[in-house]
This record gives sequence, C-alpha cells and structure tokens, in this order.
Amino acid sequence: MRSFGRLAGFLRLCPSAGQLRRAIETSSFEELAEQEQRAGFVERPTTAERFFHAGRAGQWRKALSADQVKAVIAAHAPMMMRFGYLEAVC
Repeated sequence: MRSFGRLAGFLRLCPSAGQLRRAIETSSFEELAEQEQRAGFVERPTTAERFFHAGRAGQWRKALSADQVKAVIAAHAPMMMRFGYLEAVC
C-alpha cells in the first residue's frame, strides 16, 4: 500500500485507501492470469499460449533457451543490474 500510494502521489493521483487497495488486488499476478484465462488478454502475442506464464522470479532463465538468455542479458544488463534482476559480473 505504501509503495503504490507513493507512486499514485508521484503521478498526482489521489485514490482513496479503498481505491488503492482494489487497484492492488486486481493487478496481482494471480488475478491477471485468471482474467486472461476467462476472457483472454489482448496483449498476448498470437504465437504465445498465454501472456502470464508462471509469475515466479527467475523463470525467464528456465523458459528461454541459453541463446535467448544471453541475448536478453547482452541487450539489457545495465538496467537488469539496476533493478536487481542480474548481479554485477566482475
């Protein structure tokens, strides 16, 4: 609540506590995956079985091939390190 409330404030939004709580609840991974199962998800690529895959940290390394993992890291390493998705390599 605190982090999302701060984000809402930064965006100059003024949700009530109830509105903020509902926004958080309806945007959980579990809820979004269930919504996709019920009604589809327009952002899902036509080549993908589903958009919301596992919802667990680190699953991308298991879901992608070794070459795909290398390509993602090569393209995005600084940002991934900044946000804790990848440890700095010395």
